[in-house]
Amino acid sequence: MQRVPVRELSVQERIKSFEEVCLGYSKEEAMKEASRCLNCKNAQCVKNALLE
Repeated sequence: MQRVPVRELSVQERIKSFEEVCLGYSKEEAMKEASRCLNCKNAQCVKNALLE
């Protein structure tokens, strides 16, 4: 599964303001990104999920 890119403020808007560049994820984008398993060697997220 591919990484979901984070939305950013356009270059034209960055030039005119001091607004935050990173706009973050929408709920749908966050859910899709969170579902990506990276198969880490020492997966703390899986260990924590099993303890709950």
